[in-house]
Amino acid sequence: MKIAILNTWPYGSTGSVALTLAHSLAELGHETCVAVGDKLPEGADSLLVKITPPSQRALFVKRAMRKTLADRFWKSEKEDPTFIPEWRFGTPSAAHLLAQLPFKPDAVIALWTDYFASFSLLAELHKLCGCQVVVYMMDMAVITGGCHYAYSCRGYEKQCGHCPAIKSRKENDMSRRQWQARQAAVASMSPIIVSPSGHCSDQIKAASIWKGARMARIPIAISPKDFPELAQSAARQSLGLPSDARVLFFGAQHLHEKRKGMQLLLDALSRLKGMDFPVKPFLAYAGGSALPGDLPFESRHMGYLDRKALATMYRAADAFVCPSIEDSGPLMINESIMSGTPVVCFDMGVGKDLVVSGETGYRARLGDVEDLACGLRSVLCADAEGLAKLREGCRAMAESRLTPAAQAHAFAAALERGEGLESL
Repeated sequence: MKIAILNTWPYGSTGSVALTLAHSLAELGHETCVAVGDKLPEGADSLLVKITPPSQRALFVKRAMRKTLADRFWKSEKEDPTFIPEWRFGTPSAAHLLAQLPFKPDAVIALWTDYFASFSLLAELHKLCGCQVVVYMMDMAVITGGCHYAYSCRGYEKQCGHCPAIKSRKENDMSRRQWQARQAAVASMSPIIVSPSGHCSDQIKAASIWKGARMARIPIAISPKDFPELAQSAARQSLGLPSDARVLFFGAQHLHEKRKGMQLLLDALSRLKGMDFPVKPFLAYAGGSALPGDLPFESRHMGYLDRKALATMYRAADAFVCPSIEDSGPLMINESIMSGTPVVCFDMGVGKDLVVSGETGYRARLGDVEDLACGLRSVLCADAEGLAKLREGCRAMAESRLTPAAQAHAFAAALERGEGLESL
């Protein structure tokens, strides 16, 4: 088969997911490419294809308009603004995109495509070349009228409207109109939506947009090549971290986002302050800016970590802590498990699938700070044998569920033979 994967960015988490999938499908004999809407980095992967937009200026204006709306009109103290209007101006038409691909695709797999490929564009591609459209759910944007995360709102289970993310009191608002356009597109192209976790599967089944479509459940793979074996002592020396501490690692691209749960983590850590531990705790965290105030234990802000440094950080840590309270992933849990590093998290996202208390880490009740503190304490108090057992559990989980080969075989089986598909 000829398979084109669409993703706005050639880099970042979704860029890595796209390239890993493209290469593993290519190893099965499929002709693949990753078409992106943003400029390619220096020394870009040979499978990346930059789709030149009809108007770069229009694309810039669209992003600026969305930022202005979010900052000035949609800003909320309770929830992070996550709504992105699906404006078509500045994005390619189906014919424009196909003309720049190296082949006519038999299948198109869309990942995170905001500002690049809309639902209507996917429907046009299906109509123009008869390709099978597959949507790989990276967040909730593909099941709502425009929100990347719905939080407590259940409008996507109906027809959206009265959207709290854009502070709308109108029934026929932008979210309703986008819901209608997306629902019509889904109905016209018989697509497949792929869920990366059980949590996402439940959300998809509740989403009104995807009624009548088909769903497959395929975990996001992590390439072992990106997270190679490295002794913990060498990893810590490389990063300048203490060799005599129990290192807890956490982080997010935007640490301030409410859904990432950093305040809950700080509350949990504060409950451990003053306790005696066999080995002193040390906090290492990554993200755009340092957390305000003093942390309860010795800590270091690592800043943004590139893929190589991130892989080293997982190897240096005794546990990765993920306090997300609203998440389709995060991918960092998959990466940590592939690195053999136990995870402490809430019962959210992919943690529901990969984090088994006592086997690959500790999964706390959602939003329960005391239970999260219990999980942290279990890691801080564990002996060397206990930690080794958790690492072995992580590696076993990764080998059985997170390899690129397993992901590629699942996609190929769904596309070629309809295996693993469930009617919605």
